[in-house]
Amino acid sequence: MDANLQKLLDELPEKSPRSRLEPYREFIEQLRNKGRTYRNIAEILAEKCSVQGVLSAKLRNLLGSLLFTGWLTLRNSLSHL
Repeated sequence: MDANLQKLLDELPEKSPRSRLEPYREFIEQLRNKGRTYRNIAEILAEKCSVQGVLSAKLRNLLGSLLFTGWLTLRNSLSHL
């Protein structure tokens, strides 16, 4: 990358998460890997993490984004073979 662009990138502040579920992304992914339903994950987040009003659709969107991101990473890795 061009040094000027890299410098600009390095100077930009981190952006706050777009979703209040973003800080729980990895936790949610692990719960899904353990077979928890979206509804059950919403209950766990409400009871244990004080995250209220989490709808299953929001969880599905977050997990869909996780899966899509993972697929793109895998596809890009395979394209170099």
